[in-house]
Amino acid sequence: FPVTIANLEDALQKAGMYYNLGAAYAARKEFRLATHSYRQALKFAEITEQRSYQCYVLCKLSDIDLYFKRLDAAEEKLMKAEALAENELSSCGVLVALGELFYTQKKYDKAIPDLKEGLRQAIQIRNRNLEMEACHLLYKSQRAVGDTKSVLAMAERFHQINDSLKIYENRKELKVLFAC
Repeated sequence: FPVTIANLEDALQKAGMYYNLGAAYAARKEFRLATHSYRQALKFAEITEQRSYQCYVLCKLSDIDLYFKRLDAAEEKLMKAEALAENELSSCGVLVALGELFYTQKKYDKAIPDLKEGLRQAIQIRNRNLEMEACHLLYKSQRAVGDTKSVLAMAERFHQINDSLKIYENRKELKVLFAC
């Protein structure tokens, strides 16, 4: 269809709607429906030329491939996502996802550098969830190669992040409770 401002806004809204729908289906482990929704989100994100959004959707689709051990398909999606990453958040997400893929493939020599860079970026942009995921995967990767010194450091860092996330969630709940 012809691309106009109205169509672009509509396509961006549809991309968001399908992305959120995919996330809801994935959370319920309804992966066929999640995959369909994410593919629709990707289609609309491509129309709007939102590279970062395409990157996020490809990472979500690769998560589903990883879940079903379709490692080649996951890697293909992540390579596309890596080429689309245009900001630190999308780059960080791709690095952590690649680290997880390489860990799953037992390619620890590839996983560890990607996870270290993903962790560095997550700290820099203050994304606690990606930081925690990178720490956990680094812990597992370094444990697999026998790097005990780094394993201890990652375990400690992981627990610090986990504790701070719990404190943050508790504070949010208290604010809601006292606001009523």
